[in-house]
Amino acid sequence: MGKALQLCLALALGMCACVSEVPTKSLSCPCADGWTCCYGQNVCVRNGSACPCEGLECNPKSTPINGGLWITPNPILFKPGSPSQQGVSINNVGSERLIVEEIILKGDEEFSFANEGPTQLPWDLPGFVDCERGAAIEGFYLDYQPGSSERPVGSLIAYTNDPDNPTLTVTIGLELTGSLDLGSSGWADAATYIVVNPNPILFDPLPPGEREVVFLAFCPNPTPYIEGNPVEQDPIFLTRIAVIGKDFYLMRLFDGEGDFVQLPIDGEYEFSGEHQIQLAYEPLFDTSQDGTLEVEFLDRRGITQIFRVPILVR
Repeated sequence: MGKALQLCLALALGMCACVSEVPTKSLSCPCADGWTCCYGQNVCVRNGSACPCEGLECNPKSTPINGGLWITPNPILFKPGSPSQQGVSINNVGSERLIVEEIILKGDEEFSFANEGPTQLPWDLPGFVDCERGAAIEGFYLDYQPGSSERPVGSLIAYTNDPDNPTLTVTIGLELTGSLDLGSSGWADAATYIVVNPNPILFDPLPPGEREVVFLAFCPNPTPYIEGNPVEQDPIFLTRIAVIGKDFYLMRLFDGEGDFVQLPIDGEYEFSGEHQIQLAYEPLFDTSQDGTLEVEFLDRRGITQIFRVPILVR
């Protein structure tokens, strides 16, 4: 009888030990009361505990953007502790006309729309030619009012008529490191994005073994002008260019002088002026699959961005 009692006690203590460990096992955000979200790792730690991150990793990460629209800034960051506003723009960086049908906010109530701009929908945004961007939604602002949440987080979501990428989402949060220059409330004027033309990249189906090669215009966003004068900006740095899909591959990357740029990119490549990407389509089988051109770069705040351009066989 004594052994049975000891066994029951041991089992009970073991169960208690397991239960006590559950809340500390890397729970993902959003977090319960008494816990804080660590943005970079998307894990919860107890209030007052340090996050398992360093530097910019402690801030919300940018959201990879697919298709023909770009939201800037990405992520949308505010300085903690004081009310402020941030300007936002949605740029058509694709070749085709797109319509933004609805823009909404989700997440903590510390973030809200500061004006009525996003409610004047739908917005019809024509595409671009070469390395010039198309139309943009500009002049709307988000408002941050400090509240009960120590590290509020939200999302700005745009719904579009793009059949391949109908929604566009970026994270909203606080800049926790104090190392980024968030600019003025109109940070959207200093937008950072990449232009690939055409976008989407379209191919007609080919039989196995045949190949088609195209040249794509490839540039950073155009330099903004104020009263006819170019605005001096920090550079953009490319860190990776890759093709996802078994029927496609990169052949060459040329700079503005027609010289080869080494692929794969080693470290950080300062990206300025119009470039060209030489892309090949060579199907292996009778049925082709779509692919993606993926460009990774550091924006002018030093935040990693990922831009994905669809490659479609129609």
